[in-house]
Amino acid sequence: METVGYCPLVMQGALLILYFQRFLGWNDNLGTAIYHTFVALCYLTPILGALIADSWLGKFKALSMIGLVLIALGTGGIKPCVSAFGGDQFEEGQFAIKNRIRHRSKKFPKREHWLDWASEKYDERLISQIKMVTRVMFLYIPLPMFWALFDQQGIIEIQPDQMQTVNAILIVIMVPIVDAVVYPLIAKCGLNFT
Repeated sequence: METVGYCPLVMQGALLILYFQRFLGWNDNLGTAIYHTFVALCYLTPILGALIADSWLGKFKALSMIGLVLIALGTGGIKPCVSAFGGDQFEEGQFAIKNRIRHRSKKFPKREHWLDWASEKYDERLISQIKMVTRVMFLYIPLPMFWALFDQQGIIEIQPDQMQTVNAILIVIMVPIVDAVVYPLIAKCGLNFT
């Protein structure tokens, strides 16, 4: 078991040092020092975990509590960076909304869709494909509600094995309702998602 944990640690060493040097611009000494500090912490923190588990919480409580805290810290460090990383994939002139704001006077023709403002930079086929994707994405709006309810299984006293049954029953009930009521209502409103 120790080998399984040790191999990735050793194999990532060269990659981490190269990343520090080539992408972060750190010199050899700093990159090596940071890497060795990381490795030292990987081997020293189990001692702290053992002390907490053996003298205070017990191994199962320590495992779950420390694990949850570390996952929360990791999530808190990753989530804001991922959003910023997504925004970094675009340059300032690539946004159709910026083009719309820049051309808001009456001398510019009105566009049918907000993505049409990107037609100066991108071909019509790409814009129409993105419009199709945004129409489909509208169908995903209820998903956060579903997962919010799904994650509350324990709160509403539905057992996990019962949730699978409830899920199937809701599908059997909701498909005819959506087909007979929701879709005709959407069509009546003039919204086209295809």
